[in-house]
Amino acid sequence: MSDYFKKVIENWANITIFHQTEHGKEALIEKIKHYMDAHLEIFFVFSIGTAGDQAKKAISTLNNNRTIQKKGYMLTLISRKEDQMGRDHFSWIFRNTYNFDKVFL
Repeated sequence: MSDYFKKVIENWANITIFHQTEHGKEALIEKIKHYMDAHLEIFFVFSIGTAGDQAKKAISTLNNNRTIQKKGYMLTLISRKEDQMGRDHFSWIFRNTYNFDKVFL
C-alpha cells in the first residue's frame, strides 16, 4: 500500500484537476473525459466554493448520462463543509474499475 501511495504522490500533478469557476463546466467535462480516455487508474478533481457547485453540475452530467460508468470508472465524493472563509471544499476520486488490481500511474 505504501508503494501505491508513493506512486500517487509522485504523479500528483498528472492525475489531479484543480477546477476553478473561470474554467467553466464544459471544459471540466472535457478534461474529465480526457483523463478517462487516457485510462488513468485513478485521478482526482478538487474545487472550492462556487467552483465546487459548478464541478458538481459537470460531474452530475457525466454521471446522469452514464459516461463515468461506460468508461469503466467508479466515483467517490468527499465533501468537507466550510473552511475558515465559509467555503465548501469538494474532492472527487475517479477509479478505473477495469484496472482495479493494477498500478500504472
